[in-house]
Amino acid sequence: HIHGGKFTSMRAHQVIPSLIPFVSQSSLPFLAVDYRRALEFPFQTPLENCWTALLFLQLQIKRLGIDVNKIAVWRKSAGGALAASISLVARDRDFLPPLTKQILIYPMLDDR
Repeated sequence: HIHGGKFTSMRAHQVIPSLIPFVSQSSLPFLAVDYRRALEFPFQTPLENCWTALLFLQLQIKRLGIDVNKIAVWRKSAGGALAASISLVARDRDFLPPLTKQILIYPMLDDR
């Protein structure tokens, strides 16, 4: 899960309560990324934070009991933009296991 908030507001812990229904109904583990926000850090920082979270997941996948065939990135707005972006980064950097899904809810994909 990658939280939204215009890249500048919100933190992962603020959206955890809204994730509880999804977690309890799906029985899937969730990893919430608390990326460093724009205005405080340079442009690529949030994306690189998401990449670091994927690498952490890759290293801990067996210990956490995660099905490698069910790794998805998910969220809305700015989080959706980061989810779409990290999917491309993961593909370009040959991340294994490959991501299986993107769940993008009104992602900010074009700011023109």
